[in-house]
Amino acid sequence: MIWTLESFIVYALTHRYVGDATNAAMTGFVNPANFKPISTVTALLGVKPELPEIVDNTAYIGDYQGVQIKALAADQQAACVGDACLAEGLVKITNGTGTFVDVVCEGYKRVEGLIPLVVAKHGGTVIRGVEGYLPTSGLAVDFLRRIGVVTHYSDLDAPLEGDVVFIPALVGLQLPSKPWVRGVISNLGLTSSRSALITALLKSIAFHVKMVVDRSGIPVKAVRANGKLSKSDGLLRLISACLGVPVERQTDVEATLRGLALLQMVGEGKMSFQELERTRRAVEIIRGDGLHISREEYDKWVSLLQSLKS
Repeated sequence: MIWTLESFIVYALTHRYVGDATNAAMTGFVNPANFKPISTVTALLGVKPELPEIVDNTAYIGDYQGVQIKALAADQQAACVGDACLAEGLVKITNGTGTFVDVVCEGYKRVEGLIPLVVAKHGGTVIRGVEGYLPTSGLAVDFLRRIGVVTHYSDLDAPLEGDVVFIPALVGLQLPSKPWVRGVISNLGLTSSRSALITALLKSIAFHVKMVVDRSGIPVKAVRANGKLSKSDGLLRLISACLGVPVERQTDVEATLRGLALLQMVGEGKMSFQELERTRRAVEIIRGDGLHISREEYDKWVSLLQSLKS
């Protein structure tokens, strides 16, 4: 038996061999467009995995010591559900250890450099999207804190300063696909301050978000942010300025667990995917009004990103 972590855990608890649609679509062994095995991949790798039963994210799986297992989903997809990002043009941004940008689209879509997603599956309904991510945004904040640049997380909301460029590729990049590169700080001068380094990191995260959204080619209807790093108004204001639309943030930024709870409610017939919008509570609107991010600045950042070799 070779499959994903949630499948292993469920099998250990219930002896049922299943895999949920969101995780199965990411394995490379299952075609995310139709959930059928990809024989070419198994032939090239020389493996013959025993594929599990692919189940809905809302499916009842079984019981373990009286506890029912009713929902399985990948973390970013569960966060999409938690922020009710289930319609075309809705953008979910999770700012945590990394920054994960999921753009919901109409039907299966392949975009160079982005990952095709199954956002959620319930019955005959399959919601799809594309994803790009920066692996180490929150980790880069922790790095700056470790070396004394960030002394408190409130530093992230200080006024923007300087023209330093910081590419936080601490463990490589997903977009562009350069897993071997490492981070770089550019344009550092004698007068550069701690605030300039912090500004450079926040701009880089916002520019990554813009790059993913632009690459998707999908007109943006709304942007919703979650994850602990999304508590930074400064970061969300930059993202808003880069995308030209407000960023919505629920007071409770832990969207993944909320998404799992909502999937169970959908599975029990207590609400539909369309009705999840009304579960959003205490939503703050963050705007980038007054921030000017020039196209030239963004293009210079992209040029530096593309130039990274190793």
